This record gives sequence, C-alpha cells and structure tokens, in this order.
Amino acid sequence: MMKFLLEDERLAWVQNGTLNAEMQFTRILDGKVWSVHYTYVTPEFRGRGIAGQLLDELVAQARQMDVKIKADCKFVKEKFFIDPKYADIIYQE
Repeated sequence: MMKFLLEDERLAWVQNGTLNAEMQFTRILDGKVWSVHYTYVTPEFRGRGIAGQLLDELVAQARQMDVKIKADCKFVKEKFFIDPKYADIIYQE
C-alpha cells in the first residue's frame, strides 16, 4: 500500500526521496474548496492506477475536513464525470 503525504497544497507519493506522483491544488473560498489543477505521475509508474489512488486519497482527506473539490485538472474532471462515487465532494459553482 502506498503512503501519500498531504502537504500545504499538494498530495505526493515520495519513495526513497524521489517524487513519483503528485496532485497539486489551491485552497480557495477561505479553504472550503480545493481547486485541483495538476496531476502528475512519473513515466515509469504510469498506467498502474496511481493517479486514481492519489485522487481517492485527496477525496478522503477532503471529506474528513469537510472540503469540496473543484476539478480544474483534466484527469480529475474526467473522473468526476464518469464515477458517481465522487458526487458528494464536487464543488458546484
């Protein structure tokens, strides 16, 4: 199981000091919404569902903190559109 690190405005997967994947966001509306604008997985780890795991962890963290997520990243927009499990977390403008 991967261990992700939630930093100020980033959720990252770092292994042996190397950044392998990250999801960056900006806190908006007094921190009540996280606007996800960037998802990255290094080439050697792509195609393994890691971006989806990052999103699931970010969503879990947001739910714990009673925060909504705004999808400004293409990957997150697509996931939010196709998977109803995210319906409660989507920020509606």
